Amino acid sequence: MGTICLILDGADGRIARRLGETSSFGGWWVVLIGLLRYLYLLAAAILPALRAPLPFSQVR
Repeated sequence: MGTICLILDGADGRIARRLGETSSFGGWWVVLIGLLRYLYLLAAAILPALRAPLPFSQVR
């Protein structure tokens, strides 16, 4: 499912660039969500509770 989403996202981006319908928002959004991962890792280094294993969940 993830692979299909990545392929469709790539196709969507290529079509948008070809039609000139891109915006600078998309570039900043990608950078922001990438930085969130590193911010979480930094927070986990400071707050040990973020490194603790999650309790058992039937749903997860």
